[in-house]
Amino acid sequence: MQPLGGTTLLVCSILCNGKAIGSIGFMYVNQNHQWGSDEIAFGCHIADQIGTAFLNQERIAMTQALRQNEAYLNRAQEVSKTGHWHFDIKANKLTWSDETYRIFGVAIGEPQTFETYLDMVYPDDRQKIIEKWLEKSVQGQPFTVLHRIFSGGEVRWVEERSEFEFDLKGNPIASWGTIADVTEKMKYLEELESYQKHLEEMVLSRTTELEMAKLEAEAASQAKSSFLSNMSHEIRTPMNAIIGLAHLIKRDPLTMRQEGQIDKLTEAAHHLLQIINDVLDLSKIEAGKMQIDRHDFEPAREIDRVCNIIGAEAAKKNLDLLVDIDHIPTVLRGDSVRFGQILLNLMSNSVKFTQTGRIKIIARVIKQDQKQIRLRFVVSDTGIGMSKEQIKNLFQDFVQADESMTRLYGGTGLGLAISYRLAKFLGGDIGVESEPGKGSRFRFELPFEISTALPKNRINIKSSKEVRVLVIDDMLEARELMISMLADFGIPCEAVSSGKEGLAAVVKADQLMNPYRLVFIDLKMPGLDGIDTALMLQALELKIKPTLYLITGYGNQISYEEAQRAGISRILVKPMTPSTLNDALMELLENEMESKRPSSIKQLEERLKSYQQIRILIVEDNQINQEIVGQLLEPFEFKLQMAGNGQEAIQKITQDNFDLILMDVQMPVMDGLEATVFIRSLPGWEAVPILAMTANAFEEDRRKCIAAGMNDHLVKPVEPEMLYRCLIKWLPVRKSQPEKKVMLQGDSAIDRRKHLAATPEERNRLKFLRQVDGLNVESGLRILGGDISQYLRLIQQFGRKCQVDASGILKQATEKDYQHMIQKIHSIKGVAGNLGAMKIQEQAAELEQAVRNRTEKDLLEERLNNFIEEISGFANVLPKERLSSKNQHHDEADRVQIDMILNRLIKLLEKNDTEAYDLFEEHKDLLLLTLAEAGVDLER
Repeated sequence: MQPLGGTTLLVCSILCNGKAIGSIGFMYVNQNHQWGSDEIAFGCHIADQIGTAFLNQERIAMTQALRQNEAYLNRAQEVSKTGHWHFDIKANKLTWSDETYRIFGVAIGEPQTFETYLDMVYPDDRQKIIEKWLEKSVQGQPFTVLHRIFSGGEVRWVEERSEFEFDLKGNPIASWGTIADVTEKMKYLEELESYQKHLEEMVLSRTTELEMAKLEAEAASQAKSSFLSNMSHEIRTPMNAIIGLAHLIKRDPLTMRQEGQIDKLTEAAHHLLQIINDVLDLSKIEAGKMQIDRHDFEPAREIDRVCNIIGAEAAKKNLDLLVDIDHIPTVLRGDSVRFGQILLNLMSNSVKFTQTGRIKIIARVIKQDQKQIRLRFVVSDTGIGMSKEQIKNLFQDFVQADESMTRLYGGTGLGLAISYRLAKFLGGDIGVESEPGKGSRFRFELPFEISTALPKNRINIKSSKEVRVLVIDDMLEARELMISMLADFGIPCEAVSSGKEGLAAVVKADQLMNPYRLVFIDLKMPGLDGIDTALMLQALELKIKPTLYLITGYGNQISYEEAQRAGISRILVKPMTPSTLNDALMELLENEMESKRPSSIKQLEERLKSYQQIRILIVEDNQINQEIVGQLLEPFEFKLQMAGNGQEAIQKITQDNFDLILMDVQMPVMDGLEATVFIRSLPGWEAVPILAMTANAFEEDRRKCIAAGMNDHLVKPVEPEMLYRCLIKWLPVRKSQPEKKVMLQGDSAIDRRKHLAATPEERNRLKFLRQVDGLNVESGLRILGGDISQYLRLIQQFGRKCQVDASGILKQATEKDYQHMIQKIHSIKGVAGNLGAMKIQEQAAELEQAVRNRTEKDLLEERLNNFIEEISGFANVLPKERLSSKNQHHDEADRVQIDMILNRLIKLLEKNDTEAYDLFEEHKDLLLLTLAEAGVDLER
């Protein structure tokens, strides 16, 4: 104030809403002044006006804010289609927001009452609103109601939410709330409900369709199963006739050509049968009808069975079969049939695609606890192998590695697919590793249960310690496996790699008074083969001669008679497994030839011929099958009766007694199952063996037969071997006399009688033969049972054969016809061994091996010349046979027969008639002996 020169000051406060927001001052300059009341009142009035101006400005701002908020609210309500309202109950006055007016389609500001509101409500919803209003107003609770209204000439859906206001006495005086237009929401709900209803109808329809499809699929599956079952039955019935008649035809004398044709026919029939079985198995797996049949079994014996099945095919290719099952349990509990099926498929596959080398089975324990064990089986081969692309589709149905394999190797492509599904079905897994040209390695793992059952005929370890064994085998791996298996039995064993080493070991052991009790000899070895080695062992002067077992993968190439002549007690077919070895050692230790299980058709037939007074009823509606079964049983002294159906069978058994019944299943009038149930109900027929002989091959068919009371189940076509084994298993043992034990080394008393019966001339010739270098007369006589006449005759024939074959072998060597050359040398080697011509046998073995291995030309020529010189010299040194009148008579008869055969042969050849081949085969031996080299040329 002083800078302005002021002397007196009046200050008035500016108030706004009771708060001082500032002040205004009045001042006199350069003079003193006493402020009067009017001046003060004027100052205060000015201050009040200023305060009022500020107050109005604040009110304007608040009003603008309220209007803005109201605009926001109206906009929000418009966007959300939600309005609000207030109802004064006493005044019956409704106050609506702008959006509420828009929802009802009424002009904004038009007065509303409860009655005008109800007029706009859809008639069907008015009573609901009134009841809800009265109920909630009494209860004093808020409520929500969904209803329809008329708005602008259309029906719309609204949702109202409301609360009440009460006076002090609790009477409602007002209510307020919101209203939302939910027409679109209700349309969506209606559409959703319609869609849901439609969806439910679709689901119901689809469910019905699925049910129908399921029923149709089940019906189709049943029809498929029925079709396959009927197809199996219809195919197996004629297949039974084919295989059965083929077996019967082979009983009659056949030419080599006819025998080969019959073998091919049988092979083709078995191949077709295998395809049928594969298709049926695949069908059962797909239909989920396959069941696990758990039982105790010996895995080694199941491996034996599989190897026996594929052994013939492996033999044709000279493949070695090896088994290494380490220390897996001797007895397991599981499905041996499915395990064997997987193994057979994999082994068959390996044999098919392997041309040379070996196939090996390995078994190892992967995991084991007190109750369960998991095993891994590996089948490895040295075959053609596969690429990664080929492996991808390997386990699919009807698929092979590529199409060219189907053309080259044949097959349906089902075997591996079935193996894959079976492995999965049993809870296991399967896979393969392979490279082109390096073979394949199939592996599969399966779970089994630990079994407490004991193995059959387990060798006594205490007894086994008394056995000393020698193994003669050229394959190192085979020797090691044999040593390992024998060690598990507690048997001391030595092994050598050749026949010569084996002979030396036997002689040394005998000299040291610690002889070998058993010698295992491999058939196929370089130098001396198994037969040659056995013959030389027999010729040795030993204090104690060992028992000889021949091990071969080529069992069909040596007859039981030839093995007997070589002093071999038993032929064991590769691969050697603990069970095979166990059985062989049991036979040696117990010497129970009667308990020996027949291993060939001939042995089975011989066993059955010993049964006497056996009565068998054959129940079969097919006449051809009746004839086949009758002819299969014809060689035995059985009394057979036929019945065409179950009813006839029942009539037969009421009239006669039978030891066994062969029962077909599907027959007219009364089937086999019904007949069996009836027969079992009859007194005295509870234990008579009834064997199903049917084309129904499913597992469930077998179970039905067993459930009906049958003892066993033979599937058509019935293999003669299976039929014979089954008969031996179930027929009552009623033999005329005990079976005689086979004597492999001859009867000395008979030998002496035959020797004394020889003429002086024959004894002189025999004395001369004992002086021939390289000829062991005693060995030959031992093989022939001491028959001097027969031995002298065979020696002369062998001498003539050597003369004829010497020029033939030289000619074949010149023409490089090695295949026929090997056959001729092998033939001479076998005959020489049987007759005791040891030097010729040894040189023949060396020459045969040299030709097979395509030895160097100089060495081959040297061995060839030595061999020709030896057999020619042998033929020349033999004494000339003097023809007796009896021999002259036989020679004249032979010449007449030769002339007739040659005349007939010339006529057939002139006509180009193929019967000439059959005629030559029928009289081959006589023609070759008479025509010599010309006969060999004619044969070629």
